[in-house]
Amino acid sequence: MMKAYFKKVVYNPIISSVIGGLLLSIFTLLCKEIFYVWTLESTIIAILFIWVIILIFALVFQYHNGIIVNTRKYGIKGIYKNERASDSVKEKLPIIEKLKIMIVSGPNMLKSLETTFVTLLTKNKEVEIIIGTLNSDFVEDIEICETCDTDKKQRKGNISKEINLAIDNLNMCIDKAIKIQKEENKNVIGKLSLRHFNTLLRSSIIIVNDEWAWLTLNLPPFKALDSLSIEFCKKDENSYLEDIIKHFDTVYKLSTPCSTLKECEIKEE
Repeated sequence: MMKAYFKKVVYNPIISSVIGGLLLSIFTLLCKEIFYVWTLESTIIAILFIWVIILIFALVFQYHNGIIVNTRKYGIKGIYKNERASDSVKEKLPIIEKLKIMIVSGPNMLKSLETTFVTLLTKNKEVEIIIGTLNSDFVEDIEICETCDTDKKQRKGNISKEINLAIDNLNMCIDKAIKIQKEENKNVIGKLSLRHFNTLLRSSIIIVNDEWAWLTLNLPPFKALDSLSIEFCKKDENSYLEDIIKHFDTVYKLSTPCSTLKECEIKEE
């Protein structure tokens, strides 16, 4: 109770400035009486000046502290722009047990994570990916929206091509992982599943072990890399990480399994 009261006093700029100002005023008056340092007029001016400085400092402290406290409270570890989520995923590779990804098409990111996918499969880990549906209204609307920016090239039909390319790359990862396991006489391999959402994507998401997430706001005509991203970690029960995980898992259940993705299975020859 005393701790809570102390925080309330310290974080209130008016209260903290009054207390600080009183303490410094007493100190200033003692200096005048004991050491005869200042005249009465200069002492009053000094007290008022110090009080204003403390009030400004208290207001600034409360503003910045409020931002820090709120971001930590909701599990936010960082806010970024033009940062590649794939770099953070690669750094976490040694600890990944399960990787979840939801993106529109993500040709660049999925391409950069090919080695990561292969490594996870050979280590018997699990990867779940959700991407857009080929030639769907949702995908076509994004293509039109991204083309509205006159500085960009025509995007009509491009995202569906990127989705096809993503499927081909994932099939190649599966083939590579199976080949490695066979060469090492291992008959165990992880699981890579791919599903297609129709209209359910709201933000691009990457989740590692249900303990860390990277959420990118989808704001066409901007591409994901040019948009704001928020990094979440599991701090306490108020963390939005739990909401992100629940959102992904729900969309995954409602999405359609990809019919052209190869099975992660080592068949006996």
